[in-house]
Amino acid sequence: NVLCISITGHKKKHRQRLYPSFLARKAEHRAEHRAGKKACVKRVFVINPVAGPKNPAEQLRPMIASAAGQCSDEVEVLETTHAGHAGEITERYASCGEPVAIYACGGDGTFNEVVQAAVGKPWVMAGCVPYGSGNDFVRNFGGREAFLDIPAQLKAEAHAVDTIRTEYGYSVAICAAGL
Repeated sequence: NVLCISITGHKKKHRQRLYPSFLARKAEHRAEHRAGKKACVKRVFVINPVAGPKNPAEQLRPMIASAAGQCSDEVEVLETTHAGHAGEITERYASCGEPVAIYACGGDGTFNEVVQAAVGKPWVMAGCVPYGSGNDFVRNFGGREAFLDIPAQLKAEAHAVDTIRTEYGYSVAICAAGL
C-alpha cells in the first residue's frame, strides 16, 4: 500500500547527486527497520479541525494515540489554526533536515499545503488521512478506507513520486484543467 509518499519531483539520478547523505541515511534506516531495530523517523499528524462536516480531531486523537503506542517512532499530533498552517508546520519540520513523515489529516486542501512545502525535500514524506468532504487524492487509490488505517499509515514505507509543476504550484497524481 502506498500510504506515505516522498515528493521530490526529481529524477533518481539527479536526486542521488543532490542528496547523497539523505540516501545513505534512508538505506541505513531501511536496513535497521528490516532488522527490527528502532526506526528513526519522526511522524507528525497535522489535523485540520475545520475539514469535513465535523472536527476530525475528536476521532483521530484517540486512534493516533493507540497506534503510536505500538510504534517505535516518535509521534506528534498538531492542529492547524489558520489557512496555510499545515504548510508552515511542514516547512518547520523540513528545515531540520532529518527524516520526517507529515500526515495531512483533513481534506485535499490540507494535503495540498503539505505537498507544496514537501516538494524537493526527499527527507520529508507526506501522508494523507482523508477527513475532508471531497478527498479527490485518495479516490485515485480506490477510496479512503485504507488511508484511515492509522497503524498501517505508521508502518507504511514511503515511495517517491513525481510532481507536475503548474503556475499554481505542484500537483501529485491529479492535475485537472477546464474550459
